[in-house]
Amino acid sequence: MKRIFTIIILLFIFKTPSFSQSVVLMQNDFAGYVGTIGTIAPGWNYSYNDSGVSKSFYISAGNFGTSAPSYKFGRDSTTIISPRLIGSPDSISFWMKGNGSTTSLFSLQNSFYIYESTDSINWTLNMVIDSLPVTLNGSTDSMSVKFSLNSTTAFLKFFYQKFVGNIAFDDLMITGLIDGVSSLPVNDKAPVIYPNPSKGLVSIDLKTLNNKNVTISFYNVLGKEVKKSSIKSIGSFYQLDISEFQDGVYFVKVKSESGENTQRLILRK
Repeated sequence: MKRIFTIIILLFIFKTPSFSQSVVLMQNDFAGYVGTIGTIAPGWNYSYNDSGVSKSFYISAGNFGTSAPSYKFGRDSTTIISPRLIGSPDSISFWMKGNGSTTSLFSLQNSFYIYESTDSINWTLNMVIDSLPVTLNGSTDSMSVKFSLNSTTAFLKFFYQKFVGNIAFDDLMITGLIDGVSSLPVNDKAPVIYPNPSKGLVSIDLKTLNNKNVTISFYNVLGKEVKKSSIKSIGSFYQLDISEFQDGVYFVKVKSESGENTQRLILRK
């Protein structure tokens, strides 16, 4: 396969409009992943999953980024595909480390490919990394990678071409811009959540609901519940402070005896 170029040091300049703030659109630190399909982060697709002897994750010291586990690209043609991105992405960053050894300076190299897509069907190659860190002379190096994305990108694909060794992959983060209010489809009887974007104080108008036994849950882009409030009996208006959260995209699920509704909320302090 033709090499595009070799990355040794990544230095990129990102342009961020002064009138808008870049926020975290999506992230994946592989928390809770133990090699089974049921522990894959919501909306993601990992082609290689193994909870047995080989394991498709690393938990040993030095083989993950901020915290264990990391994902293990352990087979040739292993692929990860992201869920649909929210907003307009501008950059991506992740941590990676090569595990394995080369037999000579002229042996075939492993390559790591990053593709972008607007529809998850047609893919455009953005980056090839073929100077992967490997165990050489008893020393293994890791590296953090960051580069720009096209603003129209909706999906990302990571592909590993393996000749020898594996790749530990962790701390994936995609940042971008959300200039307008983007929300999941709602109906006339859905609760009204405002302001959106919010600076930390969120108001929820529940007058369209049978407002008994209402539960309000906040989820981050990984699908993890980060806040939950249960209300036995309230009026038609409720307010919550989420200023302790990091800027980014969250999902608010309001559940009552009338049913449940989920809306997208942007936090931009």
